[in-house]
Amino acid sequence: MNMNEPPCTVSMVVAMTPEGVIGKDGKLPWGKLLQDLRHFQRLTAGKPVIIGRRTFMSDLGGKPLCGRHTIVLTRRSRQDIQSEEGCIVAYSPGDACAEAKQYALNTGGREVMVAGGAQVYKLFMPMARTLHITFVERHNGVRISGDRYFPFMRHIADPLNWKEELKGRIAEDDGYDLTLKVYHRILP
Repeated sequence: MNMNEPPCTVSMVVAMTPEGVIGKDGKLPWGKLLQDLRHFQRLTAGKPVIIGRRTFMSDLGGKPLCGRHTIVLTRRSRQDIQSEEGCIVAYSPGDACAEAKQYALNTGGREVMVAGGAQVYKLFMPMARTLHITFVERHNGVRISGDRYFPFMRHIADPLNWKEELKGRIAEDDGYDLTLKVYHRILP
């Protein structure tokens, strides 16, 4: 990378319960929430988005994100994923990050988005500078169960490492409340 080029930052975008649930049986436990989808689109528009193969196949139906450069991280062969316009397959976190950063720099951007799933969040958390989190809760307070969790719940609550910023609250029509928060890593 040229020393005159601005550095790219890695940001994560995730929807989860306050307990950290992000998935159940290969799907979002709450289904598709219109306001959260709009929020995701605004955050990621025009940016490179790194996503794991399972999340790509289940949440996106194997199609690249419209208006974004989709980088699918997988350990499997290329035949599992149909390469389409706007979709790149990467076989290591380093390759995915290099592709995303190059795309961001080529398009005048400075942010690389990581959109899951749990294993991908775990791989990229050491590089993340910003976390865009939508906390999802039911109106009636009933706990949402799942089998996939955001791997760093206890870390984001640490005020020595992360600064929390409340962005807003949204009541969804289908029985869910959304709280939008941004966490900024405190650098030494």
